[in-house]
Amino acid sequence: MKLRLGLFAIFSIILFGAGPGPVQAKPKYAPYVEYGAKVHVAGGITITKSRDGLQDCQPGQLWDMELASDIAITGKVKVKVLNGKTVSSTFATKAGAAESNNSMTAYQESNYCPPEDPVELDKPDCRSIKGTGAVGLSPDPRRKGAPRVSVSVGRTSGDTQDLKCMVLPINSTPAGSDLNPLDTPYSTMKLPLDITAKQILRLGVKKKLIRVLNVGGPCDRAVVYRGKKVPFIDDSPFALGTSIYDHDTCEVDGTINVEIKRLTRGRN
Repeated sequence: MKLRLGLFAIFSIILFGAGPGPVQAKPKYAPYVEYGAKVHVAGGITITKSRDGLQDCQPGQLWDMELASDIAITGKVKVKVLNGKTVSSTFATKAGAAESNNSMTAYQESNYCPPEDPVELDKPDCRSIKGTGAVGLSPDPRRKGAPRVSVSVGRTSGDTQDLKCMVLPINSTPAGSDLNPLDTPYSTMKLPLDITAKQILRLGVKKKLIRVLNVGGPCDRAVVYRGKKVPFIDDSPFALGTSIYDHDTCEVDGTINVEIKRLTRGRN
């Protein structure tokens, strides 16, 4: 009898297996989701920059500049969401939709005093340059909190501004923002949207996500923010320390409107 039971047990294991194994947890999100969307980005930033280099009986220049970057694009993209966390997209492009409009609003020179002859000084050649604009979605690099999304705005054609009509890199918060003034081809501005990857993933067909982004503050402590209230900017000497703008006065201001509309159900 014991022998029969033993043989039956062995036969059952061979036929049916050793019993149920561990149950695999179902993924919370599909590994990959892609859908069609329309992205609209319009607005820009304006940088006002002043320098006073006038000297007594020495060559010097004083100037006030206004460096404006504007973009207006509406186009279709493919939104891609990886593991419910990482969002990116293709780029929507439009010819002539990105403009770098830099201008001199004031200019003065100083030079050698007689009997010395004055020397010729190069006046900055600020211009208006139009090129192809490009916009797309990219991951927000901030690691704290839920995974979020940024919008990348660029100019992919056109000339380069005169070096004296450019601005030094702008230091901005939150981390990962980049207020590039689009004064060279293939330069890119990156702005955090405070939209989570989950919101992008679960956005319904024909539904929209809209953000109005404001930019303000000194060029070495600029802030990207939402709402009407400008966040506190510590301009004390202790907070500022040594700045690349110590010899300039430089301020940045602007508003950019962003709209993302889902067009298709998409695929996994």
